Amino acid sequence: MSMDSSYCFVCGPKNPKSLGIKVFYEGDIAKTRYTFAPEYQGWTNIIHGGLISTLLDEIMAYATARERPTVTTHLHVTFRNALHPGEEVIVSGWVKNKTKRKIEAAAEMRRVADNKVIATAEGTLLFVK
Repeated sequence: MSMDSSYCFVCGPKNPKSLGIKVFYEGDIAKTRYTFAPEYQGWTNIIHGGLISTLLDEIMAYATARERPTVTTHLHVTFRNALHPGEEVIVSGWVKNKTKRKIEAAAEMRRVADNKVIATAEGTLLFVK
């Protein structure tokens, strides 16, 4: 199995439809800043929850992959506030617990303008051989 992520929908530089996120680290916490365009709406003027979930999942994968590559087996997302097109968010992900085969991680998305939590997530990711 190739772990090349250059065509990833979320971060892949070779994918013309990629969200194009750039990840950075503050200690053990993976982070990205992002602003969704209007094309990512679900209901009028509200960013689709599936895309919010996608960013939360991706940042947890970055947090866990510092050890070695992982794949998500379980993702639980709680939505707390609506996100509108053009609002910048910061998404953070970190490791909560790990065993020999899997890692439990958590993430949150906060709106930069008012620091309100948009959504939180918890996930289980398996190490890929």
